[in-house]
Amino acid sequence: MKRRKWIIAVFCPIFFYPYLLWGGQAESDDYVFVLRIEGGKLYKFIEKDNREKKELVKEEVQRMEILYPNTVLFIDEGVSVSLACAGCSPLNLSHKDNPYAVKMADFTRDRSKARTLALSLRDALLYFIYPDSKPRLPIQVKARGWPFFAPWPPEGARILSLGEPISFRWPTTGGSFSLEIWEADTKNVIFQKNNISQGTDVPFVRFKPGKKYEWALTDEITNHQDQASFELIAESETIQVSQKSKEILEVLPREIDEETRFRLRAGYLHSQGFTYDAWRLLEMKSLPHLLRD
Repeated sequence: MKRRKWIIAVFCPIFFYPYLLWGGQAESDDYVFVLRIEGGKLYKFIEKDNREKKELVKEEVQRMEILYPNTVLFIDEGVSVSLACAGCSPLNLSHKDNPYAVKMADFTRDRSKARTLALSLRDALLYFIYPDSKPRLPIQVKARGWPFFAPWPPEGARILSLGEPISFRWPTTGGSFSLEIWEADTKNVIFQKNNISQGTDVPFVRFKPGKKYEWALTDEITNHQDQASFELIAESETIQVSQKSKEILEVLPREIDEETRFRLRAGYLHSQGFTYDAWRLLEMKSLPHLLRD
């Protein structure tokens, strides 16, 4: 055991030097992701500042995490790991491969796949929605009157025009509310419903693609009112975004299960700012642990 630690201590600088120089990868399609981790844990070595000096530390890697070339991995004994990339077959590793530095040359890639799909898949991975995830909303002005929790759809949400009912939700308070929705420009009321406890679905036929809407929730006992707004995206943009969310599945390995595929599609929608649609997609597929607090 001591000998192994000595070897890692001596040779780590050699393995890590290119990794430390690699820098940002924001626009690179050269990356892999962790397809599978079974039997234990996978780690990567990263450089961190410790007061006035830098040191290398191990950080646990999770499934579907992106790894860039020259990232150095350490696999626990008895653990099997599969790495994959856009348009390539998985690479299987074990603790016998320690330490492993990610090299794109180790992966056979189908270069006929469009680079844009690889970049879109990268976005989906960066925003991958895990079973225990909560919606990550962009920094924005708070909805009027919602000091402790956000309305759903979120304030300022951009929603795809998919022809499906729009779901309005808020935390259970035990009270009774009235919901009113109107066009932001004309102020024409397009929906009104009383005596609602927690939420309701409004048929899509009440809305028009490309329009902005405002909605108000009024407590029928206290008369306290909260307001928020959202926008329905034009049909042309809806088609483009929806198609791209499906196309990224073309560059995935066949081994990826159906639930992960849907979570990647949702992750891509999330990355493009369509938070509502991302979570709505997973809810419609009845995937677990999606109730919002």
